[in-house]
Amino acid sequence: MKYICAACNKSVDLKNLFIITVKNNGEISLLDTVRENSQNIFVCRNPECLSILFKKGILNNADKKLRNKFLKELKMNTSDGSKTEKFLGMGIKSGKIIRGFTSVVSSIKKDEVKLIVISRIQKENTRKKLNALVKKTRIEIFEYRGKREFDRVVGKPNCTCVGVKDKTYADLIKKELNEIYDTHSS
Repeated sequence: MKYICAACNKSVDLKNLFIITVKNNGEISLLDTVRENSQNIFVCRNPECLSILFKKGILNNADKKLRNKFLKELKMNTSDGSKTEKFLGMGIKSGKIIRGFTSVVSSIKKDEVKLIVISRIQKENTRKKLNALVKKTRIEIFEYRGKREFDRVVGKPNCTCVGVKDKTYADLIKKELNEIYDTHSS
């Protein structure tokens, strides 16, 4: 049986979909089968559709266990190529990641940033400025060490840092990157 994905609007076999039920109190749960007399949301098991699901905020009321299941699925479906690059790309497309030093600094001041990813070629002066800003906020800074140039990965020429505004994306990216220094230490 086929259903329409809420993210991409394509008709997809039920076995390739997540079935999400939203209860009257706003609580979200994941089902194995379609429930009658309840609001069912169908979403493809692919990174793009899951990214749209996070962007729309559908999982805001989901419990931690359910969010982790979606994150695991997202990771499993991005096994070809660099996972970090895919997470960065999806986050930028969904508006959960901002690019460029000025935008990142502005978002830090607004308390919107959960994580900062910097290029390995970033100037020392810029690193010091970011480190000074995040020391009070306890935002972690990670370095991108992938094979591709950072500005090409994030799609902005001469870009040496990005700010991750969404906790889910921040958690995904943290798992993939090695922390270069602890901004909390004295």
